[in-house]
Amino acid sequence: MILGIDASRNRSGGAVNHIIGIITYFRIEKHGIDHIHLWSYPDLLDKIPDFPWLSKHSPPALKKTLLSQLIWQRFMLIKEAQRLCCDLMFDTDAGSISAFKPYVSMSQDLLNFEKDSTKSYRIGFAWLRLKVLYYVQKNSFRNANGVIFLTKYSSNVIQKHTGKLTNVRIIPHGIDPGFNKDLKLKNSLRNNVIDCIYISPILEYKNHLQVLDAIFRLRKDGIQIRITLVGDDRTDFGKFVLEKAKEYDPNAEFIFILGKKNHENLPEIQSRFDFVIFASGVENMPITLMESMLMGLPIACSNQGPMPEVLGDAGVYFDPYSVASIYSTLEQLVRNDKLRLNIGKKAKQLALNYTWDKCSENTFSFLEEIGKDFNKNKRK
Repeated sequence: MILGIDASRNRSGGAVNHIIGIITYFRIEKHGIDHIHLWSYPDLLDKIPDFPWLSKHSPPALKKTLLSQLIWQRFMLIKEAQRLCCDLMFDTDAGSISAFKPYVSMSQDLLNFEKDSTKSYRIGFAWLRLKVLYYVQKNSFRNANGVIFLTKYSSNVIQKHTGKLTNVRIIPHGIDPGFNKDLKLKNSLRNNVIDCIYISPILEYKNHLQVLDAIFRLRKDGIQIRITLVGDDRTDFGKFVLEKAKEYDPNAEFIFILGKKNHENLPEIQSRFDFVIFASGVENMPITLMESMLMGLPIACSNQGPMPEVLGDAGVYFDPYSVASIYSTLEQLVRNDKLRLNIGKKAKQLALNYTWDKCSENTFSFLEEIGKDFNKNKRK
């Protein structure tokens, strides 16, 4: 089988890491796949190792405007794939409008399917983009010969919109092994300055304001806790959160803003902290949460979306929309050393199950299965 992969829309961190991971760990001897043709933009293709069974393609249209990219995807990709004798197309980001058949679609983004998720967005480009993507992705899932979801949660949410889909497979992402560190956590946080970290782009549904309010109240009640925010803060909402941070902490004594950092630097940054806060209200599969798990860090986590499915009993949970809930959960983690140390160990053991080797094996096995089923039905 000759496989085509359309990764032209892989722009988010999770989608980029996914295509790099599954290609890097692909073992051609395990599958009935003879060759892979991969379409994407140059920056992404440069990050993927070269293999004799892999051909990389970067049409000029993928370096131009979004409209040019979509025109290429709709009208030119099918011609290129047919010329190269592709038997199956794998759309890795569910945003494809290609006419190639058969194809497998993959869900990487859940925001536009979650109830009320767009309410925090003002009507404008971001709001319109989510609305358009909703219909594009919904159509992609319905017409696909197979669909890959990252979590059971995302599968259930999306199928409420699409109706029941056939040939569905749950295949979680892997975790960068660079996060597999042996950390020495403090035996006790009492009488210590406590440092926590929240790694996430500063967006409305990530609930940074509620987290900062809870930290401020803990400080008022005598707990010497500090928080560091790591993530892109260049949006309008990011600027608003930074202004609120100055109101809470005008002298920058307990709220520190690092901004966006290179992914490879995150393990070293996280290793300096006592625990992690993850307060997102909407996720498909929370990569940052999984990376913190592999670090073996204790995690205070949102109880929304797929987070309980991913973290299980290896964390403590709060309602990310409730300052009181965040406050009480953080207070529990600060005061209960046995609990804190125990969930850190549990999180690491759980995270060891999420590997790119396993993700790649399961992904290409599913693609091979869909390709064989399509050819068998075509011959009938």
